[in-house]
Amino acid sequence: MFIVMFEFVVKDGCKDQFLAAWPKVTQGIYLFKGSLGSRLHRDKNGAFIAYAQWPNEETYRKASNIKMSENYEKQRQLMHESLNL
Repeated sequence: MFIVMFEFVVKDGCKDQFLAAWPKVTQGIYLFKGSLGSRLHRDKNGAFIAYAQWPNEETYRKASNIKMSENYEKQRQLMHESLNL
């Protein structure tokens, strides 16, 4: 198993957008890209921390080249727009 950790810092006023999109994006990554799922938490400073499980590093690396369905990609864009990058 291969684990990846992410930190998401959400823009002011975009928390609801992020929280609505995150489970849909996670589901799409599971269905289309081969992840084993992920979990979302908050740290003491309010940032969102997620860990994603993958069967191996190769599957994780190849996933970036795999497109999800149009609906899941739209949710991914909404999630991306809610973040401070």
